[in-house]
Amino acid sequence: MRNRKIAVRRCRIGGAALLLGAMAAWPAAAPAAADTAGGGQQLGLYFDESALVEAPTRSAKPLSEIAENVTVVSGAEIEAMNVHNLADVLQRVTGVFVDSRPAELVGDRNVTMQGSRTEHVLVLVDGVRLNSAGLGAALFDAVPLAIIERIEVIKGPASSTWGSSLGGVINVVTRKTGSGERPGGSLSGTYGEAATQDYNGDIAGGLGKLGYYLYAGHQETDGLVGDRFGDNGRFYGKTSLALPGRASLTASFGYGDLDFNYGDFPSLFSSYRQRTRNHWAAAVFEKRLSEELHLTVGLRQYDFDWTQSQMSLDPTFRGNSFPGEWLWDTNYVERSTGANFHLSWQHSIHSFGLGGETNREVLTKNTFYGPFAQSPWPPGWGLPAVDSAPTVRGETSGLYLNDTLHLGSVTVTPGLRYDHHSMAGELLSPSLGATWRLSETTLLRAAVSQGFVQPLLSYLGTDDLFQDPNPDLEAERITSYQFGGETLAVDGLRLKCTLFEHDLRKNWEQDSNNVWVNGGKTRRQGFELEAETTPWHHLTLKAGHVYVHEQPRDGRHNDSSAKANLGLTYDDGGLRAQLAGSYVWWNTLYDASPGSSYGTPLWDLSLTKRLTEMRPELQVFATVHNLFSGSENTFHEYTLPDRWAEAGIRIHY
Repeated sequence: MRNRKIAVRRCRIGGAALLLGAMAAWPAAAPAAADTAGGGQQLGLYFDESALVEAPTRSAKPLSEIAENVTVVSGAEIEAMNVHNLADVLQRVTGVFVDSRPAELVGDRNVTMQGSRTEHVLVLVDGVRLNSAGLGAALFDAVPLAIIERIEVIKGPASSTWGSSLGGVINVVTRKTGSGERPGGSLSGTYGEAATQDYNGDIAGGLGKLGYYLYAGHQETDGLVGDRFGDNGRFYGKTSLALPGRASLTASFGYGDLDFNYGDFPSLFSSYRQRTRNHWAAAVFEKRLSEELHLTVGLRQYDFDWTQSQMSLDPTFRGNSFPGEWLWDTNYVERSTGANFHLSWQHSIHSFGLGGETNREVLTKNTFYGPFAQSPWPPGWGLPAVDSAPTVRGETSGLYLNDTLHLGSVTVTPGLRYDHHSMAGELLSPSLGATWRLSETTLLRAAVSQGFVQPLLSYLGTDDLFQDPNPDLEAERITSYQFGGETLAVDGLRLKCTLFEHDLRKNWEQDSNNVWVNGGKTRRQGFELEAETTPWHHLTLKAGHVYVHEQPRDGRHNDSSAKANLGLTYDDGGLRAQLAGSYVWWNTLYDASPGSSYGTPLWDLSLTKRLTEMRPELQVFATVHNLFSGSENTFHEYTLPDRWAEAGIRIHY
């Protein structure tokens, strides 16, 4: 689940330039199915004082007061995409790179931002951290799209608020509970090639002062490529209780059970299968102490059980082995528990936040070897039946404060956080940002911050046959500079630009003994460009481009990454057609395997027809994925499925 090293060659961005050129040549258009799609993101969202975002400071405030590079994706926009995975949604966010390994209805996704690694990106749902303590990445299949109210994406370090988050934050805000005795909700189902199926249902309502929201869903596929297959069952529940004295208590619980077969890897003489069970729970107490003072206290827990199995494919390479022989299982079992408080105070020109949190992680790793692996060398490997690494524990405590200072058309946002990790030591993360409202249609923003990502417990303490720990491994650190602007000055067109520089130090590297150590420095520089337009004959258009230049300080050659997105939507209120394209060129510093393929645009086409106007609202839809059978993979046996189609029905009641 960590980033794979990718093949050495220079980055080309000609394809991205062609996509952006096509965008510039098109007449006016608008963001993905904005208001006509049922409440999607408005064109002037960045200037809408009622559009509040929580992730940058943990206090809700307008985007116009946020200096960080933030993108918000609404639940209505997600529904209009007709996709199945949180990573598929993030693939359409400028600055976010998604490496699907392999790309099926379910399966691994590596999500990075502006050249970061996947363990650099913090993923939150209901305030619960979904990143694995042993593997670093978060399991995106665990989060059903139907439960999402909005996604807040911070691109760049957010350690002055969230601690370990060197590359950015993905904050998933779930749907609110219902309030009326008559419940409402939705049902949906899709069926496609290779018996690909996705079924979802949710319901929300209220019983007096108690509100509830419940979701259940299941995904499965017989495999769009080779012998890959998988299924994924999810459940989510949320309740809220209004308490006396302007207080409330909210509790939520999520569960996922993923079973995915990666298929055969002839070059590795093996096949692989993954089974993951995870669940999370959170409880949040909120109380308004006065008109100016608001208190939030939360508890959370996340359990993660991940197993990868390897089977033999080669009947001769291993002497007496035969195809299908079980070689080994690698199993990570983790539990993360934590608590936090946040006190917000709004007075005059200040919006002040003070908070703290504690988190405890426990990691157990076991490897179970099959008969051949246990048999004496030669022809076997002479390994034990079970290789159990010592249980590793890590505790983190953090205290932060921030302010939003309103000075006329200028807003200043200083922040500071102190963290102490039981194994990685002490860390201080300051930040300073500012926004300047030049006019009603133009905004400038700038931010400088320092951040970190704490070492994985598997690097610090996992001691097994193939990995030695390094308890002295230090956190990777970053100093980040960002400057940008957003304008509606051109009639019918929103433009956004961000320049960034990320200076990393104490990079993690493996030495000759495969021990993780702190290495040299790396500088990443680049820019993001975004454009979207207002409706034109029911047509809307949205485009984005990111370019990242990476310059290691250890003598290796420089290299670059690039990504472009283009979305064209037709929506007349009854029929919605959406064509979404993406182009990516991976940073070849990570070294791609021979036969990898990327650098060609990929396109999806989705059609949705609204059959009824009143509730229950009935929609039918169909999607063609990878319309022109493009190819994109960073490992030649993680083959992207060629063009495939599915159709479905959705009911809102």
